[in-house]
Amino acid sequence: MKHNRIINILLGLSLVVALASCSDKWNDHYGKGEIIDGSDATLWEAINCDSELSNFASVIKATGYDLQLGSSQVFTVFAPTNAQFTKERADSVIAVYNEGVANRVRYEDNAAIKAFVGNHITLYNYSTSEYSNDSIRMLNGKYLVLLSNTFGNSQIVSENNLYKNGVLFKINDKTNYLPNVFEYLETDPDLAEAAKFLYSFNEYEFNENLSVPGDIIDGRTHYLDSVLTLENEILDEWTPLNSEDSAFWMIVPNNEQFLAMVEKYEPYFQYADIIEGGDSLGHHYPRMMALTGTIFSESANPNIEDRSVDSLMSIWAVDYRNRQFAYGSYNATYNVFFQPWAGGGVFDEAEIIPCSNGNILKVPSWNISSRNTMNRDIYNEGESTSSQKEQTEAQSRSTGMSNVNVPNDNEFYNKVSGNRFVEITALSTASRPNASFYLGNVMSNQPYNVYAIIAPALAADSLANDIQRLPTKFRCTISTVQQNGSVSEDNLGRVTYETRPDVMDTVLIAENFVFPTCAYQIASLNQQAQHYLTFEGRVSNSERDKTFSHTIRLDCILLVPQENE
Repeated sequence: MKHNRIINILLGLSLVVALASCSDKWNDHYGKGEIIDGSDATLWEAINCDSELSNFASVIKATGYDLQLGSSQVFTVFAPTNAQFTKERADSVIAVYNEGVANRVRYEDNAAIKAFVGNHITLYNYSTSEYSNDSIRMLNGKYLVLLSNTFGNSQIVSENNLYKNGVLFKINDKTNYLPNVFEYLETDPDLAEAAKFLYSFNEYEFNENLSVPGDIIDGRTHYLDSVLTLENEILDEWTPLNSEDSAFWMIVPNNEQFLAMVEKYEPYFQYADIIEGGDSLGHHYPRMMALTGTIFSESANPNIEDRSVDSLMSIWAVDYRNRQFAYGSYNATYNVFFQPWAGGGVFDEAEIIPCSNGNILKVPSWNISSRNTMNRDIYNEGESTSSQKEQTEAQSRSTGMSNVNVPNDNEFYNKVSGNRFVEITALSTASRPNASFYLGNVMSNQPYNVYAIIAPALAADSLANDIQRLPTKFRCTISTVQQNGSVSEDNLGRVTYETRPDVMDTVLIAENFVFPTCAYQIASLNQQAQHYLTFEGRVSNSERDKTFSHTIRLDCILLVPQENE
């Protein structure tokens, strides 16, 4: 790192008398493992003996950071002088620190440490020249710009003063502290409910890489300095809103908006009693879904500030190439918001609050529809093993199931979901095809239209003969899991559905069907809690291979949410 040696030598000569009265003995020379030329004083000794920095020194002493600045660890300190940083301002910082201590706030989370101490100190040596233009990461993780004559928002009064364990700058005023998007949430009473939910996942975990190891005793390393880092399960799952290396825009519902959504969504997440932790899931998902679709990355939306921008993708959105795989349709645009700045758009009349890594937006009206975030069309693919319910012994004897690929030169290529479907076939003339499929991820108390999408024989073989191309007939039963875990069957009025030949046929199985319990994200928890739909072939022996085929070619089961007032 660069040092201005002439300034250092002059500084050492001018301060030798003053510093002698503050310390009788200097410690050894340190600097990232190397001897540093210049004054024998530590940063703390230099600050404590400088009458221009007495108010800054009082804060450092009161917060206990004098021990760090007097240690062998190397720092660069940007200290505001008394000219602007008055005793009253210093006392107010100390009062904030003491309040945090009284409330048992962790040292690193104390507002005085984060917003003041950590905003004026950084690790290692930094210096300036007439060409300086550096972005420096401070102890609190914020990035502040160091130029030849300014640091952040402050003018540099004295620069490049090299001491035993680092460099001291004097600046004319304290630096401004901007919370990041995640930090801002807890500072705004209007957003307390959203903050309470997100902050409930904060946990401190031991960080071995940042901790200083000591001796190994009884086979275990004892650490001289154990560093704990803040982790948040939700941010790990979503995106690092607390990262200073990224830029986000987040629409945050105010308390009234958040609680209204939670109240609306809670009936959708009523889990059966046989789901372990169902009550916790029922509490978690309504709150998580209230915040789904609210975060936008600037890197994915470089024109986010353009009031005429056509559309924006939240971090939950999937690009066009992957929508067929993720949603079952290339036309699905969940978590994509069109005309966001226009009247009725998601950013309409937003109050924009700048943060260190983006912006918080507070809106008078909540214009994110659940139909565009959580309440999606659900495709249960017939050929998927996760959709196929294990057959009973009786079903196995009567029914064969095989997955079929649609050739890429076939006219139905890209018309069949995923270009695969399952053939459900009777194994003998004495049997009828019978197979069941899970209805995954449906929500409770939400009306759905249920469709079976049936592929034609031509989708598998463009040379299929007339018998193979015949339509088919079937009945359906929807089996639902009740709150107590029992299973109820609805035969849907024993309606017999007939398909059309040589087309992708969408057959309406049920209208406004309501499931009593939620199946969202439970496939790995308890299969017995999943609802399912059973197909039963209804082609008689007299009709078989004459007017109807005994084979059901299921592409997928589609569930479309209906309006639920």
